Amino acid sequence: MNHNSSILSVNSVHKSFIQGEKIIEVLKGVNLEVNVGERVGIVGLSGSGKSTLLHILGGLERSDSGDILIDGKNIAQLKDFEVNHMRNSYLGFVYQFHHLLPDFTALENVSLPPLIGGKSKKHANFLARKILHKVGLEHREDHRPGELSGGERQRVAIARALVNEPTCILADEPTGNLDEKTARDVNEMIISLSDQLDTSFLIVTHNSDLARRMDRVVQLQNGILSEK
Repeated sequence: MNHNSSILSVNSVHKSFIQGEKIIEVLKGVNLEVNVGERVGIVGLSGSGKSTLLHILGGLERSDSGDILIDGKNIAQLKDFEVNHMRNSYLGFVYQFHHLLPDFTALENVSLPPLIGGKSKKHANFLARKILHKVGLEHREDHRPGELSGGERQRVAIARALVNEPTCILADEPTGNLDEKTARDVNEMIISLSDQLDTSFLIVTHNSDLARRMDRVVQLQNGILSEK
């Protein structure tokens, strides 16, 4: 893809944790640009800080210093309620484990983000049905997570992340909990959806098949992000 307009811009982000009497520097001046419609993979050893980085980019954790611009707005300078609004408007999240509400149907799980964003129940259900159709689950909308396969549950989680039509999806090992064939199917779906919707994807992954399908891959090593 040849998109040159930046949706996510990260400049000199630092993050440390205190462990006992030691200060552990996890991120040591991370820089990153993700353009509209671009797919970027993040690789690195377990414990290298990849999930911490995603949480900071999504405003779920605060960095110690540095700037994080989403659609030109610096979330590092926003109040918590403003960050929450930005997150709901511009970002979607997918995790290794689906985190679906067990007593809710697929439709109810996917309609939650638009409901939280102030949409009517009727409109939220319309949006949820539309994206469930795109992920091939229109026939499973009334099923609860316990009645779905692992791959179907992750498709519902991806639909939930996409329902508000965010400009960027932050995904943390989205196929890490799936068997090889199911992971391949979900990978194909992610690529297809990013092409159809022109949504950017920033994906932490150990899956070499998924990493190969990215527009580019960056590596987090010793707290620094560099092109692989």
